[in-house]
Amino acid sequence: MKKEMKIELKRKAIHLSSVFAILFFLIIYFYLGKGLALLATTLVLLILMFNDYLRVEKNKPINFIKDIYRKKEESHYSAAVFLYLSFIICYSLFEVHIATAALLMIIVGDASAALFGKTLGKRFVMRNRTLEGIIAEFVINFIIAVLLLNNWWLILAMSLTATISETLTYKLEDNLVVPITTGFFGQVVQVIVRAI
Repeated sequence: MKKEMKIELKRKAIHLSSVFAILFFLIIYFYLGKGLALLATTLVLLILMFNDYLRVEKNKPINFIKDIYRKKEESHYSAAVFLYLSFIICYSLFEVHIATAALLMIIVGDASAALFGKTLGKRFVMRNRTLEGIIAEFVINFIIAVLLLNNWWLILAMSLTATISETLTYKLEDNLVVPITTGFFGQVVQVIVRAI
């Protein structure tokens, strides 16, 4: 296996571990309240920011993960910081089931797009996005939506929004763009559906 693919697998494994952070958040949310769950998530965010401070400002990265940072992260905050910012924003603004679906779509949908795209992708649609990766992401996003949401308009709106925003986001931080955009459109559709 190529070194580049090993690093990508390591990145995605760490990225997928964020599913446990969602689970942890939901346990605190349902048993101790939203405020405490958001405070706990903010503590994790501060730890990640401090790690990036040590890595960028003091040149003291954690050894076993120092090879996973992308070029754009070398002198900036890591993708993990933006993901946890998204946790806080999504769970603060959107209903819990919509926020959870939006966050799982960036975590699991993004990972599936990258892995399918890099291993099976042959038809490039734009930049480094392959048709196979985009289809894999949509399927995973759709499955997540079906499992968590109870309205077909909401399921389709969030699955499509997550897939399209991930596909179009190349230079900007997808861990921030995708969940907030997906959650926003999901919440809007939810309000419309309830009003009808």
